[in-house]
Amino acid sequence: KSFSSVMSIPAALNISIDRATLKDYKRVAHTLALAFEDDPFMNYILNTAHIKKDKVSKSTYKKKKLDLLLAYFEYSVYECLSINGCVFVIKDNTTELLLDEMGMAKKHNFPYLGVSLWNHIYGPSVDTGYSSGSSSAGSGSESDEDMSDDEYFVSEKIGFRSSIHPSYFKFNFLTLLGNCRSKILKDKLPFLTKVRNKVLIDQLIKKENSKDLDIWYLSDIATLPSMRGKGLGKILIQYVINEHINKLCSKAFVYLESSNPVNRKFYSKLGFELMTTFSIKYNKYVDSHKVIEADPDNKAINMDSMVFFP
Repeated sequence: KSFSSVMSIPAALNISIDRATLKDYKRVAHTLALAFEDDPFMNYILNTAHIKKDKVSKSTYKKKKLDLLLAYFEYSVYECLSINGCVFVIKDNTTELLLDEMGMAKKHNFPYLGVSLWNHIYGPSVDTGYSSGSSSAGSGSESDEDMSDDEYFVSEKIGFRSSIHPSYFKFNFLTLLGNCRSKILKDKLPFLTKVRNKVLIDQLIKKENSKDLDIWYLSDIATLPSMRGKGLGKILIQYVINEHINKLCSKAFVYLESSNPVNRKFYSKLGFELMTTFSIKYNKYVDSHKVIEADPDNKAINMDSMVFFP
């Protein structure tokens, strides 16, 4: 089924919002790779921050950075869609019509204008069977206290069930070549999970104490660099919350991690509240009110945890 929207669309654009399916995963991934090419968090965890366009050849840049970034997002998008996650995209209707007229069967090289990845991670209708057991991302460095309720939102437990898909092997092969797999799985993601757990469990689940409580995780939201400043991110988030989530859940919260504190004003205008700020580079919490002034270049890879309250 197609979900289309004409709400608050900029006059110069002819766009629609649709829900993507598995056949679209490469195209969604291409959009994300273009949008996050210079993202501090992505470049840090993939160990590509040192690969600069003006320092290496085009072929080296593509092989060592762009191909890895694309492989990561192919893995991530396929993961989301494989576990009944929701991926919504903004299409340029004129481009889509042209591609159809040209008979373009393979459109994965043509990005969308914007994309967003959502997972329903807590609620009465959510299968919580994944909350038991162990995970490489959620074990090892955490204390016994952290490993009680805190295992609930480990990324791998809300993640890939179909690890035999080619995107899994492609990503793992490229991460091994790039010497970043251990950083992702053993060092940084456990702390990210720990922060997520503390916010969702301590500040939402335990406080709300409601059987009707639902939590959605907005794992990625992006627009093409050429589309920034046109309000497409706002349109996409508001559409999914109003036209999809609120029709499924009576009391839905949305959680996200913003990869740069300078984005908090954007999310605040959409109704998100800042919960905490942390450095993924140093695995520690930082002062939310002082971080932008103290680290304007975001060298510590500071991130905000934010929640949309219904």
